[in-house]
Amino acid sequence: MPRFSPWALGAPLRARRGLASLALGFCLVAGLLAPPAAAAADSTEAADVTVAVVNGTAIRGSELLLAYEALPEQYRGQPAGLLIGAIVEQLIDLKLMAALARERGLAEDPAVLARVVFFKEQLLRQSYLTALVEERVTDDLLHARFELLKERTPAHDEVRASHILLSSEADAQAVAEALQGGADFAALARERSIGPSGPKGGDLGYFTRDRMIPEFSDAAFALAVGEVSAPVQSEYGWHVIKLEDRRTAPPPSYEESVWSVRDILTQEVVTEAVRAAREGAVIERRDVDPGILGLGAAAGEAPPPAVSAQ
Repeated sequence: MPRFSPWALGAPLRARRGLASLALGFCLVAGLLAPPAAAAADSTEAADVTVAVVNGTAIRGSELLLAYEALPEQYRGQPAGLLIGAIVEQLIDLKLMAALARERGLAEDPAVLARVVFFKEQLLRQSYLTALVEERVTDDLLHARFELLKERTPAHDEVRASHILLSSEADAQAVAEALQGGADFAALARERSIGPSGPKGGDLGYFTRDRMIPEFSDAAFALAVGEVSAPVQSEYGWHVIKLEDRRTAPPPSYEESVWSVRDILTQEVVTEAVRAAREGAVIERRDVDPGILGLGAAAGEAPPPAVSAQ
């Protein structure tokens, strides 16, 4: 059985309110820290589009685009109409709450101003590193690193297997005996298997040894092509496994690998930029009593766990 269950993947948001809440939270936090993702948000055309007016103050298209860009990638795949409407509603709330905050003098509050400075520096850091990565991680560099990684990646075996998952040893033994008597494996899987691959005749496709739980992998990789195993127990139940094919896995293509290669190079660029900046800086560190910062009242007391901004 696969190590990761498909049911662990979250379902798309179905309610406008839920999506709107996500938009607000992400725009207020990650949106302040994220680098500009597209030039569209800065264009004159986008800035001139009015999407709403709140007490005489216009909400421009450029603000909507900034909020949109702050959303996680998976939510940007939602229908544009739903996203735009939800984000506009949250921008309206944002304008209303910000106006009330100004009325209370919070725009000049030292704590607020300190946070503005902090968030601005984070935004500048992210913008600088984004520009640096775009300059240095070129197509030529991506291709060169891909070829190097491909040369260094050893070939590995894959098998293609089908299985019938049963809830008891007795049921698994009965299925094994039926197969020995000439029953069709795929038909029996569709009829008897309680696993999600049952409707596909038990077919699990190709996989490497590390993609499955050990009990399953050990049994599958020990079979000859066309051979059917005795019942095998795992945490999911009892399996009867048939080995369909065995092969040496083909190397991944450039298209399949480009994003992981880009991630590697991005991390290298960022790490080197930080290292070089530190090397050329004059840095003085001072001892700080956590109690002064409100992070621990007693000497030697551990600070409280960090709270996620999200």
